[in-house]
Amino acid sequence: YVYAATSKGLFLSEAPNFNWTSVEIKTDTNLEVTDVAFDPRDPLKIYVAAGCSNIYISSDLGQKWQPSKNGLASTCVNSIAINPKLSNEISAGTNQGVFISKDDGAFWNKAGEWTSTPEGKDVEILSDNSILFATDIGIVKSGSSPSPNPTITPKVPWTAMIYLSGDNDLDEEMFYAFNQLEVAAKNPNVRIFVLWDRLGDHNTGEYLV
Repeated sequence: YVYAATSKGLFLSEAPNFNWTSVEIKTDTNLEVTDVAFDPRDPLKIYVAAGCSNIYISSDLGQKWQPSKNGLASTCVNSIAINPKLSNEISAGTNQGVFISKDDGAFWNKAGEWTSTPEGKDVEILSDNSILFATDIGIVKSGSSPSPNPTITPKVPWTAMIYLSGDNDLDEEMFYAFNQLEVAAKNPNVRIFVLWDRLGDHNTGEYLV
């Protein structure tokens, strides 16, 4: 079986026909589902990130659902991740940072100390219990401590590595492309490296924009 998170709810596809059917989680609205995760130790348990409706948990492969909201306040949950070593520990990426539950979703605590609250799109838990969080200010990572409130430090700037293929009739156009990269490189949170392959006898060069 395959589950899909969509803006119109959770959908399930099963053998042998693999047609998609809607999974009923909340009957009074068209529930937006932003992410779905499975307990690595219990194949019947499903966790659903439901946007501004927070989180729902099923212990019977989607037959019944329970809301998980205590401590999440008015956050919108965009992603959810299960600790691969401690399946009762869950991390939620929200529009107000990362929240962590260490009791299988019974209660949530906000993780980290932030100078500003980033809007998060994705959260992952690594094998050393550290957390990767993709946000509107870049990718941030917690320490490896299993503390319920790890300090999460922004990792900037972004590094972009770009290959400009100009060894053809687009050689002259590559100058325009390079100029556009120079504009983007004015952002202090971005570093751009370019490998520029030029036409004919012109040497291929490597540049930090």
